[in-house]
Amino acid sequence: MLLVCMIFAGCAAPVKTEFDPDLVRIREDTFFLCEDIGIRVTGTEKEVQTADWIEEKLHEAGFLDEVHLIRMPFEGAEGKCSENIVAICNPDSKGPIFSVVAHYDSVATSTGARDNAASVPGLLEIARFLGADNPDFDCQIRMVFLGSEENGYHGSRAYVDALTQEEKESH
Repeated sequence: MLLVCMIFAGCAAPVKTEFDPDLVRIREDTFFLCEDIGIRVTGTEKEVQTADWIEEKLHEAGFLDEVHLIRMPFEGAEGKCSENIVAICNPDSKGPIFSVVAHYDSVATSTGARDNAASVPGLLEIARFLGADNPDFDCQIRMVFLGSEENGYHGSRAYVDALTQEEKESH
């Protein structure tokens, strides 16, 4: 779906490679988030463990330096510290910016299996496909993993607040 939206928006040149998501890996990652890590409330060690795991997965996908991968701490729900993790494909592109977003925290009563625990592995798979630099797309693509979303969209606000005016206009 992301690729279709970018093509219609004029971002993508004809794509030479088909996106063939690894559904087994997406499922394994979803189970890891739900069963091995579990509930990931803002400001808890489980939320930090999830952020570290996401960063590790993005490193494996080639997002290795501070130009392609940014961790952005902010004050989340109830004044607790949280982080947004941003993987940037084509950071030097002068074309439009597309942000694709998933949140990785959960409420205190659920592992978020149908919400964030499913969307985070899907977004990781998009990051694996795109890589840190992808000449097939004449735009900047940001895979944004938000913390502290379940209780007030704190991660979204922190992400938008950190954008420059130029970045906002390029979205």
